[in-house]
Amino acid sequence: MTAVLEMPTAVEEAFLAAVLLTGSVEAAEEAVLEGIESLDADGEEGLVLQTVESAVRRRGEFAAGNGDQASLNLARLNFTSLNLTSLNLPGEVRRVMLLDPKLRDCFVLCVLLGMSLAMCSGILRLTIREVEDGLRMAIQDLPFVESRALAWPSMLPFQSGVTL
Repeated sequence: MTAVLEMPTAVEEAFLAAVLLTGSVEAAEEAVLEGIESLDADGEEGLVLQTVESAVRRRGEFAAGNGDQASLNLARLNFTSLNLTSLNLPGEVRRVMLLDPKLRDCFVLCVLLGMSLAMCSGILRLTIREVEDGLRMAIQDLPFVESRALAWPSMLPFQSGVTL
């Protein structure tokens, strides 16, 4: 009975993580569906992990098939097309979406989902050092990202030129 009651929370957490990672409601829905399809006895934790892995993999496949510019365009969120207000996200979460995509990935996995550096490293295919650096830069950038977005709306999300 408990697993059934907890599942909507897991689906919501998985969906929010996928939206933050992909920048697309449609891609997030597909990632959650793939996560559900691959669900096993791990239940709630398994759904979130499978969804996150699917979201990252889908974004990587899209980038590989469409070149670097397409990858950059996908990583940059367009707030009007995503319509964040319809998702009813708190302001703090909307600010996370303004982070550079690589920094956002590290922040979402480590801070919002509470994954270990080693797990994040494996999912993002970065070294642990790169995840640490990305997380540190995200935490430093987060307080200022909204003011930069207001000052330079054409730069959504702000691209700090960070390479991990």
